[in-house]
Amino acid sequence: MMNTRKIAQATRHHLATFSAVGTLVLSSALLVACGGGGGVSTGGTGATASGLSVGTVTGKGSTIVNGVRYDDSGAEVRGEDESLTDDKGGRLSGESVKVGMEVEIEHGVVTCAPDASSTVAVPLPDICTGVATKIGFGNNSLVAPITNFVAGSAAGVTPVTFASFKLLGQSVVMTASTAVNLESLVPALADGVVVEVHGSFDPTSGVTTATRIEVKATSAGTFAGALRLRGQLDLSATPPTIGGTKVTLTDAQKVGLTTGQVVRAKLSGSAEPYTVVSIKSTQRKLDDHKGGEAELEGVITGIDTSTSGIVKFTINGASVSIATTVTGASTLANGQRVEVEGTVDSTGTLVARKVKAHAESSSNDAAAGLEEFHGRIVKPNPVAGALPAFVNSYDAATRTFGVYASNLVNNVLVTTLRETIQIDDSTKFVGNKGASFSEDALSKLSTGGLVVIYGHRSADGTFIIADKIKNDTSTE
Repeated sequence: MMNTRKIAQATRHHLATFSAVGTLVLSSALLVACGGGGGVSTGGTGATASGLSVGTVTGKGSTIVNGVRYDDSGAEVRGEDESLTDDKGGRLSGESVKVGMEVEIEHGVVTCAPDASSTVAVPLPDICTGVATKIGFGNNSLVAPITNFVAGSAAGVTPVTFASFKLLGQSVVMTASTAVNLESLVPALADGVVVEVHGSFDPTSGVTTATRIEVKATSAGTFAGALRLRGQLDLSATPPTIGGTKVTLTDAQKVGLTTGQVVRAKLSGSAEPYTVVSIKSTQRKLDDHKGGEAELEGVITGIDTSTSGIVKFTINGASVSIATTVTGASTLANGQRVEVEGTVDSTGTLVARKVKAHAESSSNDAAAGLEEFHGRIVKPNPVAGALPAFVNSYDAATRTFGVYASNLVNNVLVTTLRETIQIDDSTKFVGNKGASFSEDALSKLSTGGLVVIYGHRSADGTFIIADKIKNDTSTE
């Protein structure tokens, strides 16, 4: 039923409509239908969750994971420590979920249909959509100052290499698809900068492959939050260690934990042994999804081929089995990052009918996977005592623009920059329903300005280089 793809295409749902006179008209019906990531979470849509999708967010305008665009407008969103609020006390919503975060989505039925705008010249994949009831994103990140930073290769230098560093002794590597948000705090990543890293963890090597990096502070001295560590627990060491980093645990905190488990801990202190404030296993179980669809992305461990015709393994603790007749099953190996899709049986095991290697590339090109963004090239420009004007963000000198989402939160208009987009000479332009479109037309979009962008990450991960830009005039 689920259709795994690196890129998903736009549905015909939108967050809001800009009227011809420049007034923002926010339709509650559209907000519920579209899931563009705005507004306050309602705690669920009322739909029955029939599936689980675990993977990396590859686009926004709703939340796009494993090639499916999930309506997140009514989803219950949970972040750090299962909290429903962010670090400023605001309630989490779909717009709190960012590209590159590894998330767990409980959702309803996923449907796919051909894109009417697809042509021979500009082929587009099917539109796959679903409705998210719950989204969790805060249980697999690391937070700490960078040490041992090694920069990647300069632009145009071959062979291409990507930056690497350590957080609390844990190895982190970047790839062509790692999203980087510097928060305008620093010009670049470097030793001493405090970052939050989302990514997939390989228990065998102890390496985290970063999918998103957010700068939290310029230095440890200016960081007011908690450090967070993820790794394999060793209770036999004195003192105990997590991923080799020394920690202090109370007897009460050790209850239910065993050596070898992958855990995530909240820490205090400035040097080893760090004091554990809270700790929990990150192992995932599928018992609550028996009989339902599930799609998992992660690193294979515990390969078992002792059963004839079946390969068994785990992904972050979740049990998976797959027949050797399924394409790709015979070449699976420990440490391989994959996407698997199937049905959860009565024992809580995912019986996979599809498997494929996760798209990681050694070069920053389309092979690393396209990302997708829905939003507006225009943004409100508030004027005191008057209705807001709307400003097109296209910059002719740099050939860049921003993709924005505008939402009504507690009756206040909030505009969020989803991503900065770079146009180059290879960028293709696609008009709505096959109509003509161009860079010049893009720069002249006014009150509506709805666009969909498919592109790949810049070398430093901080912006998107557009492969295709599609104009959607359905609300113009």
